[in-house]
Amino acid sequence: SAPAAPSGLGATAVSFRQINLNWTDNSNNETGFEIWRSTNATTGFVTVGTAPANATNYADSGLNANTTYYYRIRAIGQFGESAFAENLNVPAAIWLFNNNLNDGSGNGRTLTQS
Repeated sequence: SAPAAPSGLGATAVSFRQINLNWTDNSNNETGFEIWRSTNATTGFVTVGTAPANATNYADSGLNANTTYYYRIRAIGQFGESAFAENLNVPAAIWLFNNNLNDGSGNGRTLTQS
């Protein structure tokens, strides 16, 4: 049978260029996970990466500042793929870079200039 869908997809902006994703692996027969991303909550999703079997996190990098990203993830396996787990309302998935090294979203993150 197809693998069970992951759950609890979360996203944390660690910089204006990277968002770390985490989820719960609910399957024991997946061969990996497909990570999908869009800048629209309902359309335009494309595969941006894969994670290996039993993984529970993924770092999505090379992103743009002041952009909201939406994610979906599904388990894939020998007999098909699971339903998607989504994070449609995760405010941590935006990093507003306001040219003074402070996160403009108000969550208190700062960058170090180098």
